[in-house]
Amino acid sequence: MKIKGLQLLLCSIMILVSTQQGWAQGSPIVRAVPLEGTLEYKKGDNNWAAVTRPKYLFETYSIRTLENSSARLVLLSDNTSALLSAYSEAEIRGSSIVVVRGEMGETEDENNTILASLSTKFENAQRFITVRRQSPCDEMVRPANAISLSNEYPELVWKNACPTYSYRLTVGSSSFDVPPAGEADLVRYAVSGLGSGEYEYKIEVLDRGRTLYSPRSSSTLVWIDDATSTELSTALDQLDNDIFLMADLLESLNLLIPALDLYREFFNSNTEDNDMRPFLIMSYAGLGLQDLQADEARLYNMLNDG
Repeated sequence: MKIKGLQLLLCSIMILVSTQQGWAQGSPIVRAVPLEGTLEYKKGDNNWAAVTRPKYLFETYSIRTLENSSARLVLLSDNTSALLSAYSEAEIRGSSIVVVRGEMGETEDENNTILASLSTKFENAQRFITVRRQSPCDEMVRPANAISLSNEYPELVWKNACPTYSYRLTVGSSSFDVPPAGEADLVRYAVSGLGSGEYEYKIEVLDRGRTLYSPRSSSTLVWIDDATSTELSTALDQLDNDIFLMADLLESLNLLIPALDLYREFFNSNTEDNDMRPFLIMSYAGLGLQDLQADEARLYNMLNDG
Protein backbone atom coordinates (compact mmCIF):
# COMPACT_ATOMS: atom_id res chain seq x y z
CA MET A 1 0.00 0.00 0.00
CA LYS A 2 1.25 3.49 -0.89
CA ILE A 3 0.38 6.88 0.54
CA LYS A 4 0.38 8.76 -2.79
CA GLY A 5 -3.06 9.18 -4.25
CA LEU A 6 -4.79 7.51 -1.32
CA GLN A 7 -8.51 8.06 -1.41
CA LEU A 8 -10.78 8.21 1.58
CA LEU A 9 -12.11 4.84 2.72
CA LEU A 10 -15.27 5.46 4.68
CA CYS A 11 -16.22 2.82 7.20
CA SER A 12 -20.02 2.64 7.36
CA ILE A 13 -21.47 0.21 9.88
CA MET A 14 -25.20 -0.09 10.55
CA ILE A 15 -26.19 1.02 14.05
CA LEU A 16 -29.32 1.09 16.18
CA VAL A 17 -31.06 4.35 15.38
CA SER A 18 -33.61 5.93 17.71
CA THR A 19 -36.76 7.62 16.48
CA GLN A 20 -35.65 10.91 18.03
CA GLN A 21 -34.16 13.21 15.39
CA GLY A 22 -30.67 14.47 16.20
CA TRP A 23 -29.45 18.01 15.57
CA ALA A 24 -27.53 18.35 12.32
CA GLN A 25 -25.90 21.15 10.39
CA GLY A 26 -24.09 21.73 7.15
CA SER A 27 -20.55 20.66 6.38
CA PRO A 28 -17.48 22.80 7.12
CA ILE A 29 -17.04 25.49 4.47
CA VAL A 30 -13.52 26.81 5.05
CA ARG A 31 -10.21 25.65 6.49
CA ALA A 32 -8.39 28.61 8.09
CA VAL A 33 -4.64 28.21 8.52
CA PRO A 34 -2.81 30.83 10.65
CA LEU A 35 0.44 31.93 9.01
CA GLU A 36 1.75 34.73 11.23
CA GLY A 37 0.58 37.03 13.98
CA THR A 38 -2.85 36.78 15.60
CA LEU A 39 -5.84 35.08 13.95
CA GLU A 40 -9.25 35.02 15.65
CA TYR A 41 -12.63 33.46 14.90
CA LYS A 42 -16.15 33.57 16.29
CA LYS A 43 -19.36 31.64 15.77
CA GLY A 44 -22.38 33.85 15.26
CA ASP A 45 -22.56 36.44 18.03
CA ASN A 46 -20.11 34.66 20.34
CA ASN A 47 -16.89 36.30 21.50
CA TRP A 48 -13.74 36.22 19.40
CA ALA A 49 -11.25 33.45 20.23
CA ALA A 50 -7.68 32.85 19.10
CA VAL A 51 -6.84 30.38 16.33
CA THR A 52 -3.53 28.62 16.99
CA ARG A 53 -3.87 25.66 14.59
CA PRO A 54 -5.85 24.91 11.42
CA LYS A 55 -9.50 25.72 12.14
CA TYR A 56 -12.60 24.56 10.23
CA LEU A 57 -15.30 27.19 9.75
CA PHE A 58 -19.02 26.64 9.20
CA GLU A 59 -21.79 28.94 8.05
CA THR A 60 -22.23 31.96 10.41
CA TYR A 61 -18.55 31.83 11.45
CA SER A 62 -16.31 34.89 11.12
CA ILE A 63 -12.52 35.08 10.91
CA ARG A 64 -10.20 38.06 11.34
CA THR A 65 -6.53 38.95 11.34
CA LEU A 66 -4.93 41.56 13.57
CA GLU A 67 -1.73 43.60 13.29
CA ASN A 68 1.06 42.03 11.22
CA SER A 69 -1.07 38.91 10.79
CA SER A 70 -2.13 36.74 7.88
CA ALA A 71 -3.96 33.49 7.26
CA ARG A 72 -4.73 31.20 4.35
CA LEU A 73 -8.41 30.41 3.83
CA VAL A 74 -9.20 27.23 1.90
CA LEU A 75 -12.67 26.93 0.39
CA LEU A 76 -13.44 23.23 0.70
CA SER A 77 -16.12 23.14 -2.01
CA ASP A 78 -13.63 23.75 -4.82
CA ASN A 79 -10.28 23.21 -3.04
CA THR A 80 -9.04 26.74 -3.70
CA SER A 81 -7.36 29.10 -1.26
CA ALA A 82 -6.60 32.79 -0.79
CA LEU A 83 -4.48 34.89 1.58
CA LEU A 84 -6.32 36.98 4.19
CA SER A 85 -4.16 40.04 4.86
CA ALA A 86 -3.53 41.90 8.13
CA TYR A 87 -6.43 43.85 9.69
CA SER A 88 -8.96 41.93 7.61
CA GLU A 89 -12.21 40.19 8.47
CA ALA A 90 -14.31 37.69 6.55
CA GLU A 91 -17.64 35.97 7.16
CA ILE A 92 -18.87 32.57 6.01
CA ARG A 93 -22.17 33.13 4.22
CA GLY A 94 -23.80 30.16 2.56
CA SER A 95 -20.92 28.36 0.86
CA SER A 96 -18.83 31.48 0.26
CA ILE A 97 -16.22 33.66 1.96
CA VAL A 98 -17.32 37.30 2.15
CA VAL A 99 -14.69 39.92 3.04
CA VAL A 100 -16.24 42.62 5.26
CA ARG A 101 -13.02 44.48 6.05
CA GLY A 102 -9.51 44.59 4.61
CA GLU A 103 -8.24 42.45 1.75
CA MET A 104 -8.14 38.87 0.53
CA GLY A 105 -5.76 37.87 -2.27
CA GLU A 106 -6.32 36.02 -5.51
CA THR A 107 -7.49 32.41 -5.32
CA GLU A 108 -5.11 29.52 -5.95
CA ASP A 109 -5.66 25.80 -6.49
CA GLU A 110 -4.76 23.67 -3.46
CA ASN A 111 -4.56 20.25 -5.22
CA ASN A 112 -5.05 18.50 -1.88
CA THR A 113 -6.98 15.25 -2.41
CA ILE A 114 -7.36 14.55 1.31
CA LEU A 115 -8.75 18.02 1.98
CA ALA A 116 -11.08 17.84 -1.01
CA SER A 117 -12.86 14.79 0.46
CA LEU A 118 -13.38 16.24 3.94
CA SER A 119 -16.81 17.78 3.30
CA THR A 120 -18.14 14.51 1.87
CA LYS A 121 -16.78 12.65 4.86
CA PHE A 122 -18.48 15.10 7.23
CA GLU A 123 -21.82 14.60 5.46
CA ASN A 124 -21.46 10.84 5.99
CA ALA A 125 -20.57 11.40 9.64
CA GLN A 126 -23.87 13.25 10.19
CA ARG A 127 -25.68 9.91 9.75
CA PHE A 128 -24.27 8.67 13.05
CA ILE A 129 -25.35 11.47 15.43
CA THR A 130 -28.64 9.90 16.58
CA VAL A 131 -28.40 6.56 18.41
CA ARG A 132 -29.57 4.84 21.55
CA ARG A 133 -27.38 3.17 24.14
CA GLN A 134 -27.44 -0.61 24.41
CA SER A 135 -28.17 -2.49 27.60
CA PRO A 136 -25.29 -3.16 30.02
CA CYS A 137 -23.52 -6.50 29.74
CA ASP A 138 -24.36 -7.14 26.12
CA GLU A 139 -22.10 -10.00 25.01
CA MET A 140 -22.42 -9.21 21.28
CA VAL A 141 -19.05 -7.75 20.26
CA ARG A 142 -18.85 -6.61 16.65
CA PRO A 143 -15.43 -5.13 15.86
CA ALA A 144 -14.44 -3.49 12.59
CA ASN A 145 -14.89 -5.77 9.58
CA ALA A 146 -11.51 -4.69 8.24
CA ILE A 147 -8.72 -3.07 10.19
CA SER A 148 -4.97 -2.50 9.95
CA LEU A 149 -2.28 -2.63 12.62
CA SER A 150 1.48 -2.09 12.51
CA ASN A 151 4.53 -2.15 14.72
CA GLU A 152 3.86 1.52 15.51
CA TYR A 153 0.12 1.00 16.00
CA PRO A 154 -0.35 -2.56 17.36
CA GLU A 155 -3.52 -2.05 19.43
CA LEU A 156 -6.96 -3.46 18.76
CA VAL A 157 -10.00 -2.03 20.53
CA TRP A 158 -13.52 -3.33 20.96
CA LYS A 159 -16.60 -2.84 23.08
CA ASN A 160 -16.36 -3.64 26.79
CA ALA A 161 -19.20 -6.16 26.85
CA CYS A 162 -19.32 -6.31 30.66
CA PRO A 163 -16.85 -5.37 33.45
CA THR A 164 -16.39 -9.04 34.42
CA TYR A 165 -16.25 -10.63 30.97
CA SER A 166 -12.96 -11.81 29.46
CA TYR A 167 -12.15 -12.37 25.80
CA ARG A 168 -10.36 -14.71 23.46
CA LEU A 169 -8.78 -12.97 20.47
CA THR A 170 -7.81 -15.20 17.55
CA VAL A 171 -5.63 -13.80 14.77
CA GLY A 172 -4.74 -16.32 12.11
CA SER A 173 -3.40 -19.36 13.97
CA SER A 174 -2.53 -17.36 17.12
CA SER A 175 -4.82 -17.05 20.12
CA PHE A 176 -4.61 -14.45 22.91
CA ASP A 177 -6.44 -14.45 26.25
CA VAL A 178 -7.60 -10.94 27.18
CA PRO A 179 -8.61 -10.28 30.82
CA PRO A 180 -11.71 -8.31 31.88
CA ALA A 181 -11.45 -4.56 31.35
CA GLY A 182 -13.34 -3.63 34.51
CA GLU A 183 -15.04 -0.24 34.20
CA ALA A 184 -12.93 0.91 31.22
CA ASP A 185 -14.97 2.46 28.42
CA LEU A 186 -13.46 0.03 25.89
CA VAL A 187 -11.09 -2.94 25.68
CA ARG A 188 -7.55 -2.40 24.37
CA TYR A 189 -5.12 -5.13 23.47
CA ALA A 190 -1.70 -4.77 21.84
CA VAL A 191 -1.17 -7.60 19.36
CA SER A 192 2.36 -8.94 18.95
CA GLY A 193 4.23 -11.58 17.01
CA LEU A 194 2.69 -10.93 13.58
CA GLY A 195 4.51 -10.38 10.31
CA SER A 196 3.22 -8.17 7.51
CA GLY A 197 0.26 -9.60 5.64
CA GLU A 198 -3.46 -10.29 5.89
CA TYR A 199 -5.09 -12.37 8.64
CA GLU A 200 -8.56 -13.42 9.73
CA TYR A 201 -9.45 -12.40 13.27
CA LYS A 202 -12.33 -12.84 15.68
CA ILE A 203 -13.19 -11.92 19.26
CA GLU A 204 -15.04 -14.33 21.54
CA VAL A 205 -16.67 -13.26 24.81
CA LEU A 206 -16.25 -15.42 27.92
CA ASP A 207 -17.69 -15.43 31.41
CA ARG A 208 -15.58 -17.42 33.90
CA GLY A 209 -14.30 -19.63 31.10
CA ARG A 210 -17.67 -20.23 29.46
CA THR A 211 -18.08 -18.91 25.93
CA LEU A 212 -21.01 -16.50 25.76
CA TYR A 213 -20.52 -15.26 22.23
CA SER A 214 -18.55 -16.41 19.20
CA PRO A 215 -19.03 -14.63 15.84
CA ARG A 216 -20.29 -16.67 12.91
CA SER A 217 -17.64 -15.24 10.62
CA SER A 218 -14.21 -13.72 11.00
CA SER A 219 -13.08 -10.19 10.18
CA THR A 220 -9.96 -9.09 8.31
CA LEU A 221 -6.78 -7.73 9.89
CA VAL A 222 -3.84 -6.42 7.86
CA TRP A 223 -0.42 -5.96 9.45
CA ILE A 224 1.25 -3.10 7.58
CA ASP A 225 4.85 -3.53 6.48
CA ASP A 226 7.67 -1.28 7.75
CA ALA A 227 8.18 0.50 4.42
CA THR A 228 4.56 1.67 4.32
CA SER A 229 4.78 2.68 7.99
CA THR A 230 7.82 4.84 7.25
CA GLU A 231 6.08 6.46 4.29
CA LEU A 232 3.01 7.09 6.44
CA SER A 233 5.07 8.74 9.17
CA THR A 234 6.61 11.10 6.62
CA ALA A 235 3.20 11.99 5.19
CA LEU A 236 1.74 12.68 8.65
CA ASP A 237 4.59 15.07 9.43
CA GLN A 238 3.59 17.17 6.41
CA LEU A 239 0.00 17.85 7.56
CA ASP A 240 0.70 20.81 9.88
CA ASN A 241 -0.53 18.90 12.93
CA ASP A 242 -4.09 19.10 11.55
CA ILE A 243 -5.63 16.15 13.36
CA PHE A 244 -8.56 15.88 10.94
CA LEU A 245 -6.28 15.47 7.95
CA MET A 246 -3.99 13.16 9.94
CA ALA A 247 -6.92 11.00 11.04
CA ASP A 248 -8.23 10.91 7.48
CA LEU A 249 -4.89 9.65 6.21
CA LEU A 250 -4.75 6.98 8.92
CA GLU A 251 -8.30 5.89 8.10
CA SER A 252 -7.41 5.59 4.41
CA LEU A 253 -5.08 2.75 5.45
CA ASN A 254 -7.71 1.28 7.82
CA LEU A 255 -5.60 2.38 10.80
CA LEU A 256 -8.84 3.16 12.57
CA ILE A 257 -7.60 3.02 16.15
CA PRO A 258 -4.83 5.65 16.01
CA ALA A 259 -7.35 7.83 14.14
CA LEU A 260 -9.84 7.31 16.98
CA ASP A 261 -7.17 8.22 19.53
CA LEU A 262 -6.44 11.48 17.67
CA TYR A 263 -10.12 12.42 17.73
CA ARG A 264 -10.54 11.52 21.40
CA GLU A 265 -7.50 13.49 22.50
CA PHE A 266 -8.54 16.49 20.40
CA PHE A 267 -12.12 16.74 21.67
CA ASN A 268 -11.12 16.14 25.27
CA SER A 269 -9.07 19.34 25.01
CA ASN A 270 -11.17 21.34 22.52
CA THR A 271 -14.84 21.19 23.48
CA GLU A 272 -15.41 24.47 21.61
CA ASP A 273 -14.91 22.57 18.34
CA ASN A 274 -18.13 20.64 18.85
CA ASP A 275 -19.19 21.25 15.24
CA MET A 276 -16.50 18.78 14.13
CA ARG A 277 -17.50 16.10 16.67
CA PRO A 278 -19.39 13.95 14.10
CA PHE A 279 -15.97 12.69 12.95
CA LEU A 280 -15.41 11.15 16.41
CA ILE A 281 -18.96 9.80 16.47
CA MET A 282 -18.45 8.09 13.11
CA SER A 283 -15.12 6.71 14.30
CA TYR A 284 -16.83 5.03 17.25
CA ALA A 285 -19.48 3.61 14.89
CA GLY A 286 -16.87 2.18 12.54
CA LEU A 287 -15.23 0.30 15.42
CA GLY A 288 -18.51 -1.13 16.75
CA LEU A 289 -18.38 1.00 19.92
CA GLN A 290 -22.09 1.73 19.99
CA ASP A 291 -22.32 2.89 23.62
CA LEU A 292 -19.50 5.40 23.21
CA GLN A 293 -21.06 6.51 19.93
CA ALA A 294 -24.38 7.08 21.70
CA ASP A 295 -22.74 9.04 24.54
CA GLU A 296 -20.81 11.22 22.11
CA ALA A 297 -23.89 11.85 19.94
CA ARG A 298 -25.82 12.89 23.04
CA LEU A 299 -23.04 15.30 24.02
CA TYR A 300 -22.88 16.71 20.48
CA ASN A 301 -26.62 17.39 20.40
CA MET A 302 -26.64 18.82 23.93
CA LEU A 303 -23.83 21.29 23.19
CA ASN A 304 -25.48 22.35 19.95
CA ASP A 305 -28.80 22.89 21.70
CA GLY A 306 -27.24 25.38 24.00
